[in-house]
Amino acid sequence: MSSTIRPHRDQTLVQLVTKMAKDLQTLLRLEIELAKSELSDQLKLGAAGGAMFAVAGLLALVAFLMVSVAAALALALVMPAWAGFLIVGGAYLLIAAVAVFVGIRRFKRIQGLQRTTASVEQAKELVSDHVERQGEARGEGVSVAELATLREQEAAQASARDAERAAARAAVGDATRQNADQWRAEVSGPDTSA
Repeated sequence: MSSTIRPHRDQTLVQLVTKMAKDLQTLLRLEIELAKSELSDQLKLGAAGGAMFAVAGLLALVAFLMVSVAAALALALVMPAWAGFLIVGGAYLLIAAVAVFVGIRRFKRIQGLQRTTASVEQAKELVSDHVERQGEARGEGVSVAELATLREQEAAQASARDAERAAARAAVGDATRQNADQWRAEVSGPDTSA
């Protein structure tokens, strides 16, 4: 979002709402672009997993044909020829199993639209905070900027009061210690042990 929300005293409520609506449109457009980009990345991962399943299917078909030919030759030629065909068919089945495993791993990498979800949540928080500040400002009868200034002044005053109270407590503590020392000196009397 290229523009920032800066309310001016001379802007009407309609102008502010119009500006906010335009900013929301821009935000939504950017969120949709981010979702498209993220979805495209996830679809590429899915396509790679799907390709591995296609390879596995093709190799399984070849293995089935090889096993079929081996079985047919086994009936025709008693032993040596079919043994070779079964070994080749078994190798194709092993390759198909590896392709399925790789395809499953690729599909598990698909994570969804994490960045888009996080960005939308952040935008929702910003909008709700802004609406809340506008409501507070309207309730106080001031602009959002003036309300922020008032809140800062109140915080500074509270901090100054806290500092004054801490200084007063320290002064009272010092005076109390001095009074206690004087009282002890008066109670114990003059030191005659020397």
